Amino acid sequence: MNTALRCRSGFNAEFLQISLPLPVPPAGTLIRELLYTHFTVLLDPARRLATA
Repeated sequence: MNTALRCRSGFNAEFLQISLPLPVPPAGTLIRELLYTHFTVLLDPARRLATA
């Protein structure tokens, strides 16, 4: 994996200066976390779409 990709911290609850939690997908849902700078995408691999 590219070293630039490894240092991405993902979701930052304080980025917008108000505390916003990361949405939680429904129980039992398989997800993949895609980390970016300041945000995270929760991906449903079966549907190939973002979830929650």
